[in-house]
Amino acid sequence: MKPVDDYRQAARTLDEAGFVRKFGSLYMLKSPSKVDDEWDEDIQYQTVFVKMPARGDDGEFFEDGAAFDASWRVAPVQKRPGNPFPDRISVGRAQNCDIVLRLSYISKLHAHFLIGPRGVMYLCDQRSSNGTHVNGQALRAGTRVKVQVGDMIGFGQLEAQLISGAQFYEMLRSRPGASGWTWKR
Repeated sequence: MKPVDDYRQAARTLDEAGFVRKFGSLYMLKSPSKVDDEWDEDIQYQTVFVKMPARGDDGEFFEDGAAFDASWRVAPVQKRPGNPFPDRISVGRAQNCDIVLRLSYISKLHAHFLIGPRGVMYLCDQRSSNGTHVNGQALRAGTRVKVQVGDMIGFGQLEAQLISGAQFYEMLRSRPGASGWTWKR
């Protein structure tokens, strides 16, 4: 997932149709993590150091961390040029997936977006370790569920909202820092 700001300049220079044509018509948008409002100010803590792998099995670095959690991120939901199986968009940690999510809790091949008749889109979990969710409902491995703009999609701990290219363009144009922005159906 890329920082939302990577697209901001293009949104300033292109019109909506040009932006959608160049970058895509469907996105997964991750908002910054929120601090739990119910935390007690007097909470005590102890620092414990736990060695976490910084790299996956393939030697590539993970994106996990405070910078990822605290920022708006976006990923176009589209096929990568040259990838096989035109009827499905792969989501996973592996570099050969169409949508690459370099997060330790994402499986190498986590899920597929399936493109059905008349452009209807489905999501199917591919026996991921940490599960896939649509609007809070867990998917059974191998079972497809229809998804649409506005749905909340979960891959393990990652929560993202499906938004259209026009909505993403509007977000970039309307809020310089995208602070507090959420799209509602």
